[in-house]
Amino acid sequence: MGKRPIQFKFLSDQSVNFKHCEFPVVNYNDLNLHISIPVFSIHGNHDEPTGPHSVGSLDILHSSGLLNYFGKTTSLEEIQIPPLLLQKGSTKLALYGLGSLHDESLRQMFLKGNVTLTKPSENKDDWFNLFVLHQNRAKHRETNYIPEIVLPEFLNLPGSSITTALKKGEAKAKCIGLLEVEGRAFEIKPVKLETVRQFYMEDIVLSKTSLDPNDINAVENVEEFCRKKVEQLIAKAGHSYCLLLLEANQLQVLTEDGLGEAVKDFVDKEDKTAISKLVKNQLKESQDHLKNQDQNKNKLEDKEMQSQQGENTFSDDASLDLMMKSFIPEQDYITISEDSFDGEDLCDNIQLVEQNISTTASTCSSNSSSKRGGIFDCNVDEEFPPSQKKWK
Repeated sequence: MGKRPIQFKFLSDQSVNFKHCEFPVVNYNDLNLHISIPVFSIHGNHDEPTGPHSVGSLDILHSSGLLNYFGKTTSLEEIQIPPLLLQKGSTKLALYGLGSLHDESLRQMFLKGNVTLTKPSENKDDWFNLFVLHQNRAKHRETNYIPEIVLPEFLNLPGSSITTALKKGEAKAKCIGLLEVEGRAFEIKPVKLETVRQFYMEDIVLSKTSLDPNDINAVENVEEFCRKKVEQLIAKAGHSYCLLLLEANQLQVLTEDGLGEAVKDFVDKEDKTAISKLVKNQLKESQDHLKNQDQNKNKLEDKEMQSQQGENTFSDDASLDLMMKSFIPEQDYITISEDSFDGEDLCDNIQLVEQNISTTASTCSSNSSSKRGGIFDCNVDEEFPPSQKKWK
């Protein structure tokens, strides 16, 4: 994705090239997308379409506009492969593609002439033709590969970038080919892959070794010889960092008995000290929190009790809440309740509430002889100047 302009043109009929997709258009021509590097792909044998609607992962990626999926076919009787016609400057590329099919079935279709690659209708000799194919090219069995003889001579096939068979040719360095085309001339530059699965193969001729075939332990000796040879190849294929490690610094593999002891010591052990300490610590923190709440509550209630004449006792939290609503205007009371949960202002707000409750209770006690429901009947607005009603 990006805003870099596309330097080549798509000349063929998109509705034909992408007829198998829900959105038969090339993604970089969609005004709703910003594509800077268009990707064209066929499916392989690990992501081939399946199910009643023949849907694969590339169908989803194409529908989302992330790549351009071509070369899909569902027919096993006859296949027509139209090319994607791309042009950049004077260079014209006809890109053919065929997704992975069963090797034996496709081979029979090629031999019967049921696979057709259509050429551009105009200036056929001006196009560089490239066929993207995901099939076995090397002979493994008689019928499970696509022989080069059945393919058109003008095609150029890419090689495999991963190890696909246990043969000596696969033990060589794996590369991808960067194909550069200008007009009808082309050059493939190999780019070595650094993270390919390394593969080594070596033939062992027992008659050329020092092993004695008449030894009573000949079988065990051969197995030991092969084991050491495999270990040498593993070390050869290992990462250079691992090869530099000292023997003393390497991890030791536990024996079966040693592994059993480790499980007993670290998994099935009876010592639950860590869990016990964790539970006790959590309980202690909860108890300390409740104690602090009780102390603050008792301190506030003591202040209230001292401000009364002994007969005006508030027996529960509901009475305390009702008293605070009587002493403090409703708007200010709500503001205090909400703001007091801020960590930095909590102590200041509690002290301020206690101070004003004490002052108000003393004033009401000395200036008023009437009471209603155990609550002092006094005019809060008279006792609290505006400057004191601005709570934090």
